[in-house]
Amino acid sequence: MDVGLVLQAAYYKNTVFTPDLLVIDEEAYYRNIVLAAQQAFNLSVNAVIPTPLTIGAIIGKAVREARTVGVEASIYEKDIIDLIIGRAQREMLGVALAAEAHGFELDEATLKAASAATVAAAPAATEKTAEAKPEKEETEEEKKEEEEESGMAGLGALFG
Repeated sequence: MDVGLVLQAAYYKNTVFTPDLLVIDEEAYYRNIVLAAQQAFNLSVNAVIPTPLTIGAIIGKAVREARTVGVEASIYEKDIIDLIIGRAQREMLGVALAAEAHGFELDEATLKAASAATVAAAPAATEKTAEAKPEKEETEEEKKEEEEESGMAGLGALFG
């Protein structure tokens, strides 16, 4: 049983507001609150503002970035060496496939490994191309949001 008031009209500063203007879309309001919370979380993580809720994500992001730097700089550490070896093997298989395409013969083990890598890379490539289009749309949406939020709007614009 719902108990409440059904507002038929409101009067404020010589203006009468009808029910169609007074309707609050609860779902849209809820989505705005959820979006604001997500954006606040992302802001906290990306600006490295530690809070009890974001400290795990901040540390995880720092670890991933440190591993990436370690792999790119070929820093031989126990946690990074496997990634470096995996990268070297992928690059070797890529060179082997390119050599095979230019008429060089490969031994059976290399050919088998290159074929397995190609089969494993094919689904990943289709996923990347499928994901690439939404990223472009998100980028355009982000640009629009940045334009809307620029200036003095700030976080207050999220609620009003």
